[in-house]
Amino acid sequence: EVLFCRTLHGVMENIAHLCSRNKSKTWGKDSWKKVVVCIVADGRKAIHPRVLDCLSALGVYQEGMARNIINDKEVEAHLYEYTTQLSVDPRLRFKGLEKGIVP
Repeated sequence: EVLFCRTLHGVMENIAHLCSRNKSKTWGKDSWKKVVVCIVADGRKAIHPRVLDCLSALGVYQEGMARNIINDKEVEAHLYEYTTQLSVDPRLRFKGLEKGIVP
C-alpha cells in the first residue's frame, strides 16, 4: 500500500501542478476536471487488502457494495467513479486542499 499511495499521491501532486499553470491555454485552475486517473485490477481479490483500505479511506471504494452475481448472472466488471478531495502521502498521512491537493 505504501507504493500505491506514493504513486497516487505523486499523480495528485502533478494534477495540482497543472492547476497552478495560470498562463497556459490548456491548463489552469480547473485542470483537474480534464484529468482521469484510472486504476485497473484483475478483480478485487487480486488487490492487496491494504490497498483497498487506502481506496476506502479516500472514499473511492466501499467493501461489500460490489456483487459477484446479479439476476443469476456473473458480474464481469465493476466501475467506480469518484472525485476525491484527499490524498494519502507516502507516509500514509492524509493531505488535502490545504496542502495544495485539488479535488
